Amino acid sequence: MINAAANEDLWHAAEWLSFWQLVVTVIGLGLAVAQLWRTADATVASKDLLARRLLSNDLLVMLPEIHTLEDELLQSVKSNDPDLVVNALLHLSRRAGSILGHLAANDGTKDEKIIKQLRAAMKAAQAAKSELAGSPTGRPIQEVVSLTVSKLSTVSTEASELVARLQKEAK
Repeated sequence: MINAAANEDLWHAAEWLSFWQLVVTVIGLGLAVAQLWRTADATVASKDLLARRLLSNDLLVMLPEIHTLEDELLQSVKSNDPDLVVNALLHLSRRAGSILGHLAANDGTKDEKIIKQLRAAMKAAQAAKSELAGSPTGRPIQEVVSLTVSKLSTVSTEASELVARLQKEAK
């Protein structure tokens, strides 16, 4: 009889041990699943941050181009050569469109006033290009592109401010 009671106590201890092993396994599995969720969330957040950072870096390279476009337009106007001015206006329109796309795609800059200003400069550049490339109106080149130069100068100033802000955010 002593043997049967000892076996019963051993069996009882083995059942408890199995029960606690199951509890520890379920808790461990739950913790592993929770960690997987946290890792997945961190990966998505990291991916979004990287995309925003890359877009900001693109803007940091592209925005100073506005100054170059402004200089190019001013030099072509000084030359008083309508073909050079038309080429500068065409180049301005194309690059401004690309810069606009990047600005609009960036969550941090999509509401900036530079977007409206750049669109206005592009519209003025296209109008000036159409006038210069079309039938001559007899107006001086400086007068034809004066609105474009004025709007581009405003965009250039705003671009400098935005570059400074983006550089500060990048640090």
